[in-house]
Amino acid sequence: MTIQAEPTRARVKDTVDSPPAPTRTSAPGRARSAAAQRAYARRAQREGRPIQRAVDDDLDHGAGRVSFAVLIIVLLVVGVAATLWLSTQAIADSYRLDQAKQDTERLAERAAVLQREVTEKESAASLAERAKAMGMVPAGDPARLVVQPDGTVVVVGDPTPVAPPAPPAIENPQANHDQQQPLPPGGQGAG
Repeated sequence: MTIQAEPTRARVKDTVDSPPAPTRTSAPGRARSAAAQRAYARRAQREGRPIQRAVDDDLDHGAGRVSFAVLIIVLLVVGVAATLWLSTQAIADSYRLDQAKQDTERLAERAAVLQREVTEKESAASLAERAKAMGMVPAGDPARLVVQPDGTVVVVGDPTPVAPPAPPAIENPQANHDQQQPLPPGGQGAG
């Protein structure tokens, strides 16, 4: 069994006398892939024929590529803008959160100060001082009334009246008069 090799094709030189080679056209409804079109173009170039391209197909593919590229660019720009906006909002929210925490701490400290003041004013010593300032006096030993089982009332203890507080000391008007010295007749002080 012998294998015969096909003869290699010789390159055809451009000659004026040779008629153009017949060209094949694809069916009108059938579109060629880009790889097939490139292959046919290389073949035509090797054979010296003019390259026939479907101009409409090239324009359609170019327009499709451009519109796809524009779509991708628009999506990227929108994505970057959305990312920047979201990060800006997150930073603003963190500043607002820090401010709210500081306000909460300040208000908690103020509440603690107010609670201490209330506790101080509720203490027995503070209440006694305020009562004394209003003219109240501490009660002495009070008498107690005890109701007996038969309904009679018995007084237990000796009620003692409380002595009224001493009137506030009136300052000596003469001492105040000595402290205020009249100005000499020129309106000027001594000196």
